Amino acid sequence: MNIPFKSLHFRNSQVVIDGVIHWLTYEKITYKHRFYSFDLASEKFGEAVDFPYNLADYGRQYRISKINDSLVVLSHHCVVTNLTLKPLCDVWMMLKNGVSKPSFTKQFTFNDVEVNSMIGFRKNGQPIMDRMKTGGYDGELEVYEPCSERINGLGIYGSAFMMTSYKESLLLLNHSDSIIHS
Repeated sequence: MNIPFKSLHFRNSQVVIDGVIHWLTYEKITYKHRFYSFDLASEKFGEAVDFPYNLADYGRQYRISKINDSLVVLSHHCVVTNLTLKPLCDVWMMLKNGVSKPSFTKQFTFNDVEVNSMIGFRKNGQPIMDRMKTGGYDGELEVYEPCSERINGLGIYGSAFMMTSYKESLLLLNHSDSIIHS
């Protein structure tokens, strides 16, 4: 294996797509963000994919998630307008297009929205986020509608939200051939 594990810092999010785990990492020696993957079926690591040059900026925080079985990068940053900081979050989707080096396309940007964290996405691609409520310590899960640019609360309050996707399966883990015998 040609993976420099001692110099990698794995970010706190990972995504599983088609039986492959994807991580966003930061290489401490080269100062580069890269994607690493591990195929659960073959139990092998894939080739490292360099972070897109147009997304690499040291003033940003990154997370990964998925929309409809496609990897997405969430790029949190701020811009200064009229001497005030304006928070932004860009959502970029990875397109493979059958090539060895995938490309990324920007899906949308949250403008002037304080997002504690992006929790995930609905099946229709609408992002679900955790936003801190004014004057309180708890956040609320909210859904952003990109077409109307509206944010709607889901009425779910708390802190440290996490979400993961699942796929129903009839696979039996304690049977080596994964077949149901009658």
